[in-house]
Amino acid sequence: MRRKQIYIAEREELVIRGLDMLFKTLPETVSIYGYGKDSEEVLQDFTFHTPDVLFIDEMLMVHQTMPLYVFLAMKYPQTSTVLMSSETSLSEKQKTHADYYISKAVLDEKQIKALWAQLSKQPHRQKNTVESFDICRIKDYIVEHLKEDLTLDTIAGEFGYNYSYLSTCFSKYVKKGFKQYINELRIQNACRLLTEGETTVSEAGSKSGYSSQSYFTQVFKKYTGSTPSAYQLRHRGSDRHRERVTLSDVSYIPPETYSHICEKCG
Repeated sequence: MRRKQIYIAEREELVIRGLDMLFKTLPETVSIYGYGKDSEEVLQDFTFHTPDVLFIDEMLMVHQTMPLYVFLAMKYPQTSTVLMSSETSLSEKQKTHADYYISKAVLDEKQIKALWAQLSKQPHRQKNTVESFDICRIKDYIVEHLKEDLTLDTIAGEFGYNYSYLSTCFSKYVKKGFKQYINELRIQNACRLLTEGETTVSEAGSKSGYSSQSYFTQVFKKYTGSTPSAYQLRHRGSDRHRERVTLSDVSYIPPETYSHICEKCG
């Protein structure tokens, strides 16, 4: 049985660090998919991958009108929501959109272990049961294996689909070809790597799934309008890119291609 993947949406760094430490006390290893400190960052991450469990700050909002946890609970019902609040209990309205609750005022090992005991008993929620073709699970697989040599043949074999059937369904639900979808994910990942730490251009390419440096440069320039080296020189260390590179940096891709949420996934 695979480990549950967790995403933490929280504004306060101390709370994030506290959760990281508490997760290490659990009897099983926790797989943390990512962190988001604001609504835009969280929504972007959910566009590319849907975690099993979401720990979320109740104060994060969408367009300053709707709590982010409410929006995500409605759009991604397959994800279990753990609402984090400063209050000691949930209101009836909050209970409607949250599966679990923890108080940040008493965030301790006992509370996390009790919560995890409940989460461990809950089976992985079915991503989609409308049809046998599960595009959401395939998209999750692509994200998890992005560094590898991914082909339609590989995925068809992994999920037991006929190649032609998979190709047709993928284009139908994702609204783009397999190759384009993979390249967009890889270039977005490369953009992030190029603005973080001491990652070299060569490392950014290989960590994003490109074995050929020349091909990586060619594809990168096609989608961003600049070479990886020029992009890194322009963006590394700037305040706007220190936390997270957004898809707006991949400026040569039309805006309508940024949304990887197909009609079956949400």
